[in-house]
Amino acid sequence: MAKYITLNINLEDAPYQVSRQLLVPAKIDLYRLHYYIQLAMGWTNSHLHMFKTAAGFFSNNDDPFNDPVDDEQPEIGAKLVAQLPRKGDSLLYVYDFGDDWCHTVTHGGSSIQPRHSSVKIIAAVGACPTEDSGGVAHMPERSSNKPNLAQIQQRLDQFIELTEQQAHDHDRAFAFVMGDQDALDETDEEALAAFIAADEAEEFNEDELTPEQQQAFAELKLDMQKQAAQILLQQIIANMDAQQRYQHVNEFINKPFTHPPMHLAPPPNELVAEAPIMKALLPLLQTMCDKPIKLTAAGYLPVAWVKHMWTELNSPDTPCIGKQQYEVPNSESKVTMVAAARHIMAQSSLVKANKTSLTITAKGKKLVASQELGEIYHELLKACLTTFHWGFVFGDQVCPLQRAVAPSVLAISHYLPQHEFPVNMLYDMTSTLIPALNEEPIPASAWRDDSDHSERQFYFAYRYLTLFGIFGIWQHQATNDYRRFDTQAYHVTVTDLGRSLLAP
Repeated sequence: MAKYITLNINLEDAPYQVSRQLLVPAKIDLYRLHYYIQLAMGWTNSHLHMFKTAAGFFSNNDDPFNDPVDDEQPEIGAKLVAQLPRKGDSLLYVYDFGDDWCHTVTHGGSSIQPRHSSVKIIAAVGACPTEDSGGVAHMPERSSNKPNLAQIQQRLDQFIELTEQQAHDHDRAFAFVMGDQDALDETDEEALAAFIAADEAEEFNEDELTPEQQQAFAELKLDMQKQAAQILLQQIIANMDAQQRYQHVNEFINKPFTHPPMHLAPPPNELVAEAPIMKALLPLLQTMCDKPIKLTAAGYLPVAWVKHMWTELNSPDTPCIGKQQYEVPNSESKVTMVAAARHIMAQSSLVKANKTSLTITAKGKKLVASQELGEIYHELLKACLTTFHWGFVFGDQVCPLQRAVAPSVLAISHYLPQHEFPVNMLYDMTSTLIPALNEEPIPASAWRDDSDHSERQFYFAYRYLTLFGIFGIWQHQATNDYRRFDTQAYHVTVTDLGRSLLAP
C-alpha cells in the first residue's frame, strides 16, 4: 500500500470553469506533476512552465533567451509532499509565459491505495483552451466541448508505462501519447550513442580549421556533451525513482553499504573472479592463510609479489593510464597501482598490517577458505570507498570530495545504457547531482590552465579510471602516450560487475 494525494486543479480567471481532479502518488516530484497536469488538462507541452510554491519557484526550463527567475530551483527531486504537505495547501502552475495560463493546484486530501495504482483522473469540467490563443482574456464566454475522461486516463496510463516501465524520455513519451507516432523512433540512448560515435568519427579534418574555428568547434562539442549529460541524467533519475525511490539516494550516499533498500551488496562470485584487484590480491590472501607475508626492510612487498600484482592490475581492458604506463615493477614504491591495491587490502577487514608483515584476519581466512569471492571483493570495495586516501593515486589533498561521491558515480553507472561514455560526461552528471563537486578549491600551483573546472575533471578521470578500473567496474582503452592524458577524451564502458553492485 502507498500514500496518494487528491489534487484539485483549476484554471484561474477563465470565463467558464476549467478544472481537473487527479489522484497521484504522494512520492512524485514536480517534474512528473508537470506532465500529469499537461495530460489531464489537454495541453501540448509546447511552452515553458513554472511552479510557484511557498518554498519559491521551480521549473525545468533551460532557455538561453529568457532570463531565469531569481532563486529558481529545479523541479526534478522537488517532492510534491514537501510543497503541499497538508490538505488545503495550494501552489500555482503557470504554463506558456506569453499566454500565462495560471492553474491553482490544491491538496484535496490523502488516501492509501495499492502501491502500483496508476495516476487517476477522477473528474474533469470544461474543455481545455486552444494553445497560443492569447490567454484567458481571449477565451469564449462558454464552450460546448467536454473533456473525454476515458481518453485522458488512457493517455496517463500510456505515458506512465512508457516512462516508468520502458524508461523512455518524458518529452518523447508525451509527444507519442499525444499522437506523434514517430516520437519514439530514436531513443535517448540511441541519440547519445550517435552523439558519442559522431564525436569519435573523422568526418572532416579539424586541422584544416583556423585556430578560431577549432576553438569554436571545441566549445560546441563541450556544450553538446553537457546537454547530452543533462538528458541522460533526467532519465537516470526517473529510473532511480521508479525502481529505488529517489529519496533514498541521499541516505545511500551517506551509508552506501548499510542503507536499506538501496546499498552496495556483494556481487556474484562468477563476476568477481576476473576483476583485476581480485586476481592480484587473492593469491596473497591465500598465501597468508598459511603464513604472514614478510615485508622488505623498507616496509614494501617483496618484488615477486609486486611483479605478479602489476601483471594482473595492468589488464587489457583497464590498462594503466598516464605516467603509470612507464612505471617499472621492481619495487612497490615505484608502481602506483600495486601500492594502491596493497593499501586498500591493508585497510580492509581482511588483513592486519604492521611495519614488518601482512597477516590475514580470522574473517579474511574464513572468507578465503569458503571461496566467498563476492564478500572478499565487497570488503575491499568498502575499504576503497571509506578509508583509502584517493590522493594516493593522484593529486594528494586536492578535491577530497571526489572519493565521497563514489556511491553516486556507482549509482549512475548502474543505470547507464550499454554504450561507451566519455568520463567527463559522468563527471558532469555527478556534479549536477552534487554541485559541491564543482566548488572544491584548487591550489594555484596545481594546474597551469585557466579553467579549474577542467582541473577537477582531470583529477576525477585519473582517480576513477585507475580505481574503478582495477575493481573491474569500468573498462577503458588507454593511449600509449601518457602526455596526451590531459587532452584525450577517455571513454568508459560499465561492466556487468559494475552493474551488479547496487542492490536490490
